[in-house]
Order: sequence, then C-alpha cells, then structure tokens
Amino acid sequence: MKRIIIAALFITILTLWTCENQSIVKTVEPTPIIENLTLHYSELNHSLFIAAKVEDDQGWDNLDSVVFNLYRINTIDSMNGFLFKSGKLSDDGPPRDIITQDGVFSYLIDSTELGSYEGYYRVFVQAYDADGNVSDSATATELVQANSPPEIFLLSAPTTFEKWDTLKFYFSVTDKQGYDDIVGVYYSILRPDGPLTGGEGEEWGNPHEDPEVYACMKAYTPYENITARDYPAILATTSLNDTRVFFTEPAKWVARLRELKTDDNLLLFKTNMGAGHGGASGRFDRLKEVAFVYAFGMKVAGMA
Repeated sequence: MKRIIIAALFITILTLWTCENQSIVKTVEPTPIIENLTLHYSELNHSLFIAAKVEDDQGWDNLDSVVFNLYRINTIDSMNGFLFKSGKLSDDGPPRDIITQDGVFSYLIDSTELGSYEGYYRVFVQAYDADGNVSDSATATELVQANSPPEIFLLSAPTTFEKWDTLKFYFSVTDKQGYDDIVGVYYSILRPDGPLTGGEGEEWGNPHEDPEVYACMKAYTPYENITARDYPAILATTSLNDTRVFFTEPAKWVARLRELKTDDNLLLFKTNMGAGHGGASGRFDRLKEVAFVYAFGMKVAGMA
C-alpha cells in the first residue's frame, strides 16, 4: 500500500513539474526583428554610418543577410527619391563594421563614396534568415550638410563700473542647426588696465592703438596662422580651471588644426580637469603630467 501511495505521489509531482515547464517555454519567433536602426552623418569625416540591431530567436547563425537601400530625397517628407546605394550590412568587424558578431549590422559610407552632395538621405533595411523569413522594413532619415557656425549678438553690456560691481552681459545666440547644436557660450574679458596687461603693454606695445603692433602680433599668433598643410605630431594640453588662458582657447586651436591639416599625424588634446594655469599641483601629480608628455614623445618616435 505504501509503495502505491509513493508511486502515485511521484507521478503527481512529475506531472506538475512537466506542466510548469511547458507553461514557461518561450515561444520562438521565426522571423528576425530589427530592434533599432540608426543613420548617422559625421561632419568631421564626411561619412554616413548605417547600424541596425537585429535579433533572431533561433540565433545569430540563423541570420542569412541584412540588406539596405539608401536613397537621396529632396525633403524630409519626400516619399520618393533616387537610389544612391544598396547592399548588405556587415557584422564581421572592421572596416565596414565596428564589433564582430555583436548583433549590430553596420555599413560605413566614406567621404569618397558620399561625394559632395548635400541633402536628405533615407535608408530602408530588412533582415533575412536561413529559412527564408523576412523582417519588417525599418527606415531612418538623416540630413547631410556642412555644420555652419553659430552667430552671436551683443544685446547689452555695462559701460561704467566700479570695483566689486557685478557685471552683466546679455547676448543672443542663434544656430541654423537648432538650439541643441549649441554646446556652450564662453567669454573672455579684455581689461587694458588689468594687473597683467599694463606691463605687457609697455613691453610689447598696444595692438588696439598701434596698427604696426597689431600686424606684428597677428603674424605669429597661433590660431590665425593655421593653414592647409602637413603638421608634425602634436600634443596640446590645457587645464579646466585655468582662468588666465581659458581652456576654450587651445580647444579652438585644435579644432581649427583638425579641420585644415592635410596629414594623418597624431593630434591629441588633453585637458586636466583639476588643475589651473600652472598645471597639476603636488609633486607626484606634476610628475604624472611630465610622464604623459614623455610617453607621447616615445610613441611618436616609435619607442612605445
């Protein structure tokens, strides 16, 4: 009798366990799914990058191909356009893809392929698996055009002030690419009678009063003399809390260099986020900065 009860109890537990596991078995979706699609234009490299996140419940190996059709269209609302390029996205790593077999299929259209055309592009992407199943079509649109600089207008500024006064300047800033394209608005204040400028004016001259002094300074000032030519490897350094030479000054210089230089030599811009005009303080932090400069030199010389 005990054996019968134990056997019946075992059969009951086994039946319940089987039913529970069957209830939580995930339904396999036979059709691949495009979860996310990105079409991104890089103004710096003048290139278009297509990236599609594709999922297939039957595994990455079951995906056969991810194809795209890229069109040039007249406006963002255009329904029809000119077929610019078609092909397959890759998940096999560089040069067209980034990370091998990460489920993100991509394709890079470089500046040579893209040419000088400016306007809207629209891409359509579909995924196919080995069983012939096809995903729904995904689409994305991107505008390709040169990013024009923002414009700034002075609305009002104090004309007289005394020591310890709070000075308020009001500006209007516009950008053709929209408000979100404006990263920040920075300023510098010129004080002809400031604590550092008086002695310099006596030594070098006043460029605001003497045209010859202005022309002389402009002849060697770093930013104004950047031209489209080859430059050696450059490491530019600055500090976030430098109130005498604000970090935007070297940042602007480096940005101009990257825009105009015709070589592929290394150009690094390093900002110390916790230092001032004299660089890092403290014995060891200072040595770390020196070591970084040495490391850069060794890399450029092929020693590291």
